[in-house]
Amino acid sequence: MGRKKRVHAGNENSGDLKTPRTFVLQNGKIGSSGLRLMKDLRMVMEPYTARRLKVQHKNSLKDFIHAAGPLGVTHFLIISRTDKGTYLKIAKLPQGPTITFRVDSYTHARDIISYLSKPKTEKIQYKHHPLLVLSGFIPDNLSHTLTVTMFQNMFSSINVEKQYPCRPGRYQNGYGSESEMDDAGPESHVTLPQAISGRGNIKSQQSAIRLTELGPRMTFNLIKIEEGVCTGNVLYHQYVTKTKFEIDAIKSKLEGKKKLKLERRNQQEQNLLNKKLKKEAHRARSLAGMKGLKNMDNSVEDNLASEKLPVTVLSWDSIASIQDLALDTDDNIKAAAPKKRKTKAAIQAFFSKRHKRMRDRSV
Repeated sequence: MGRKKRVHAGNENSGDLKTPRTFVLQNGKIGSSGLRLMKDLRMVMEPYTARRLKVQHKNSLKDFIHAAGPLGVTHFLIISRTDKGTYLKIAKLPQGPTITFRVDSYTHARDIISYLSKPKTEKIQYKHHPLLVLSGFIPDNLSHTLTVTMFQNMFSSINVEKQYPCRPGRYQNGYGSESEMDDAGPESHVTLPQAISGRGNIKSQQSAIRLTELGPRMTFNLIKIEEGVCTGNVLYHQYVTKTKFEIDAIKSKLEGKKKLKLERRNQQEQNLLNKKLKKEAHRARSLAGMKGLKNMDNSVEDNLASEKLPVTVLSWDSIASIQDLALDTDDNIKAAAPKKRKTKAAIQAFFSKRHKRMRDRSV
């Protein structure tokens, strides 16, 4: 049998190089309610997010920034909590800006689903990116315009054919929950060009499009906009207003820090280069020394092999004279050796013996 050719499914992912991708992270301890909100946000940002991303206490923001480049991540959603409340930061990679919101209130997705009279929890609804609607949001200043642009760039363009949770239904008067009141106006009534599966969905008949809320529901307030990824000059702040002199002082301080950091980095690189050069020089000297020692050993062996040593015949008289010389040498070594210092016990024994002798003489 021939080898089966594998068909690569690249139609959907071939044009995803420019698709916005996100990381939903936590900064510090946010509690069980904050963790639930983070999971709900990851569900909303699917499929172009890391749903099972694990954030450990030893991980820093720089680690995720370094990992985001190869993965094509364009935005960070960072949830944090302080004594004053819960905050949400949206950062654009790699150069910012970063927008900070204070979350005034939020409702989890499971609570939203429990409110619905007819909840829809199909798994297919999270396989396609969401739709962003900003038709009723009118920006009145530069900060709001920047916020709208940030939200628009965080989601990719919509494909209406893939929005399965939006489905036509038979138009009738009835009651529903607060999350199912989107079909009350006449703008939600359409005429079907063809028959669609479902009760009351007949060709050329009037039907209503009903949207179902999936959650979570959040209400937040814009607090701050800053340059860079969570570090940089503050462009807007709701509560703090600074003069031009203070802004210039902060800019000069940041530039000084950047300059000092660059100088330290250059100094460190120069130190590493000098250390590497010293190591290479030491290695070269060691190799040269080993090579010279080996040549010297070879020359000594050659000289010993080439020279003829004289043969000496020893007699008994010469052997006796050598022994006498050795004995004299041992005596000289013993005489030249320093005397050992007497211990306290030896001194006491010496004086006791002397005292005994003197007492015997006197008797």
